[in-house]
Amino acid sequence: MPLVVLVLALAACRDDDGPGGITIVTGVTSNVTTLTPDTTSTTTSTTASGSEGASGSTSTTDPVDATSSSGSTTTTTGDETTAVDVSSTTMTGPVDPVAACLEKVDPGDECSACICTDCLDLWNACHDDQGCAIIQECAQESSCYGIDCLDACETTINLWGGIGGTSFGLWHPMTNCLEATCRPLCPW
Repeated sequence: MPLVVLVLALAACRDDDGPGGITIVTGVTSNVTTLTPDTTSTTTSTTASGSEGASGSTSTTDPVDATSSSGSTTTTTGDETTAVDVSSTTMTGPVDPVAACLEKVDPGDECSACICTDCLDLWNACHDDQGCAIIQECAQESSCYGIDCLDACETTINLWGGIGGTSFGLWHPMTNCLEATCRPLCPW
């Protein structure tokens, strides 16, 4: 990869409080792109030295589709050197719940795939409630959906608070979604 030679001229003006001078800084800047199967990153590194004994280097990393990055910066002003280290950070985006659900579905299981794509939020809310999950289990064993399950699962529904209870309140919209979108794909 070609190196770009960078010549910087910095001029400091003399002020009333002390001597000023001219510092000419020369340096080399190079860009290096690193490719790995999971990440791509570009690193820029600059090294410079000047006429008053000042020198410094700067190294930065630009992550591109990277999950972590790190870098450090060294700044020199006159005889002082300040170094700042940037610790590694992990960037993770939000997990797509539908994609995560579909990853768990066996190939050819169209019923579960439909639940993931069309009724996932309602399914998860129901299965976070023990009573709702038990009512759904009864509905599946009875091969029914929605209000058609009131007779077949009456005892189970009543055990978990009846039609006015929390469990039924979570189950009813879920079973309506399943009936409207997944019924042809689900065996119950």
